[in-house]
Amino acid sequence: MDKSQKEEALCDAAKNGDTDRVKQLLEEGVNPSAACGILQMTPLHKAAGNGHHETVSALLAAGADVNAQDDTKSSPLHLAAWKGHHETVSALLTAGAGANVNRKDIWQETPLHPAAENGHHETVSALLAADADVNAQGRLQKTPLHLAAEKGHHETVSALLTAGADVNAQQGRLQKTPLHLAAWYGHHETVSALLAAGADVNVQDSERRTPLHLAAVKDHHDTVSALLTAGADVNVQDKWQRTPLYLAAEKGHHETVSALLAAGGDVNVQDKWQETPLHLAAENHETVSASLAAGADVNVQDKWQRTPLYPATENGHHETVSALLTAGADVNVQDRRGRSLLDLAADRGDHETVSAFLAAGADVDVQSEWQSIPLYLAAIRGHHETISALLAAGADVTVQDRQQRTALHLAAQKGHHETVSALLAAGADVNVQDKWQRPPLYLAAENGHHETVSALLAAGAGVNIHGRLQITPLHLAVYEGHHETVSVLLAAGADVNVQDSQGYTPLHYATDRHHSKCVEVLLQHKADKDKKTTPLHLAAEKGHPETVSALLTAGAAGADCADCIREACEGLCRAY
Repeated sequence: MDKSQKEEALCDAAKNGDTDRVKQLLEEGVNPSAACGILQMTPLHKAAGNGHHETVSALLAAGADVNAQDDTKSSPLHLAAWKGHHETVSALLTAGAGANVNRKDIWQETPLHPAAENGHHETVSALLAADADVNAQGRLQKTPLHLAAEKGHHETVSALLTAGADVNAQQGRLQKTPLHLAAWYGHHETVSALLAAGADVNVQDSERRTPLHLAAVKDHHDTVSALLTAGADVNVQDKWQRTPLYLAAEKGHHETVSALLAAGGDVNVQDKWQETPLHLAAENHETVSASLAAGADVNVQDKWQRTPLYPATENGHHETVSALLTAGADVNVQDRRGRSLLDLAADRGDHETVSAFLAAGADVDVQSEWQSIPLYLAAIRGHHETISALLAAGADVTVQDRQQRTALHLAAQKGHHETVSALLAAGADVNVQDKWQRPPLYLAAENGHHETVSALLAAGAGVNIHGRLQITPLHLAVYEGHHETVSVLLAAGADVNVQDSQGYTPLHYATDRHHSKCVEVLLQHKADKDKKTTPLHLAAEKGHPETVSALLTAGAAGADCADCIREACEGLCRAY
């Protein structure tokens, strides 16, 4: 083997703890500190990281560099400490590593950091005895105490505290102390040890959250109790003015909420958005019940003028809705945009909540700032059961919004034919027009809802009613290419040759839009092929060969004129 091969062999032997092979290679003159591999580790790194004590001794005896650093600036001591090989750590310290016990790697960590993080108690003790800096800051400005507390290694925590660790050390930007981290993870024994050592129970991090905030949001109720017993401020507010009670209520942590309330948590304190814990507790009816029992204001409004009943309704929490109503929640309150609770329930199609609100006295025709009513929202969504409940409660089917649309307009536009039938049965005006002079039939025809069109026609909708620009439902259905709807309208007596304000017939529309199936249906119903500029001219100009063919087959006028032939040629060229 050449030199580099022997060095690789030495690294492999050291990694595997093959002491005899290591000694053999060393006797052959291989450099005991030769670096190898991607990270340029020495044989001592390999042996130390794997706790091969005899191999480490052999390498040290051969003069291996005890303070060598790999590409991550880690020394053999870093690796041995990380794995908790305390015999190896002691050997390295004795061999001179102690002089660099506080040397940092590229993550700014000393050997004490990984030893503390992994709870290697004996290793920590050995490093501390060698004068390791107990308060050195590493990655994210964490001290060894931060790391041990975060992982709940309470024996290691005690050792670090005994060695003089700063119990209230704060991370740089985050400003979290060891107590914050222990509380977040619910390490009860560690929390107790830190408190006994004088940890500030009300210290705030960069978000102004205390350890109690963190324990509450994670539902560590044993830790919450310990912090409260130690004097934690139960009503301290974070940067969003939220107390620990807010965070526990939002997550539905019932036991923690109860503990905080028992300790004097203010159930009506408002945050930055003027929300109370009751607003946030909507998903958990036990928490809601506890809050109400503690005196929560059931009708308090946030900055959007929403009461706690709003989030409960929006998320369909029926038990919470029932509890709030029983506690006296105002069922007719409206938010800043004029939306009522009945609007929210109707929009979701939550007929159970709709029925509960109606039974509690909700105004069935309450109008929002857009002058819409709950019936509109249910109609546009096609929530049939909700529609039935609203109609049974006397909802007015004739109410019009700012655009003069009724619920029937909205249901027809979306093609909810069951809803359309229910509204018609309740007395909806089938020919009522909106601000653009459109009756419900217009919207159904335009969107190709032929079942809805049939229902409206059966209820007396005017099949030839004219809107703006003298456009009829047939014009609209043809324009959009809804040939089934076209057939329904023609069967109901629609005028096949009706003209708009420009003199164009449905056949012109079909030709211009290249809806060949509509052309065929219209021609079958004797559509006039020769009105105004002929459909043949339009089809030729637009380059619609199928439509041209259908019109020629039907004997359209103008087939022999020069300009038509020219337009056909030009149009076909464009098409191809």
